[in-house]
Amino acid sequence: MSANEINESVKRLVTKYKNDIDIEYFKDEVLHFIKYVQEENVCNPVEMYRLLVDGLQSTFPNVETILRIFLTMPVCNASGERSFSLLKRVKNYLRSSLNQEHLSNLSLKVIENEVAQSLDYEFVINEFAKLKARKVLL
Repeated sequence: MSANEINESVKRLVTKYKNDIDIEYFKDEVLHFIKYVQEENVCNPVEMYRLLVDGLQSTFPNVETILRIFLTMPVCNASGERSFSLLKRVKNYLRSSLNQEHLSNLSLKVIENEVAQSLDYEFVINEFAKLKARKVLL
């Protein structure tokens, strides 16, 4: 990356994340960090972040913040890809006998597994029990 490209990238980052980083020192931090990373032969953003966390956070605090933001940004199509790969697990001999609504609900449960595991089942059961029976007496 040339010096002009680095300057333009730094300007865009400063404009976008001016509340998250110290604008005054960010450009110098980036330039020093690039040299340091090149000397260490680190190319992967995750490895760069690990390098920072292992003792360089105080030296490059703004670079650490930007890398953390970058590494936690969701990829726009990841949820769709994830749901398709999880749907493969749902495919089994029962799938052909399921109606579309039941298959959709089952797929949603598999996709949102982390949320389902964090539920307090006693609370859900009690809330469901409070709804009372809806059967009509004949």
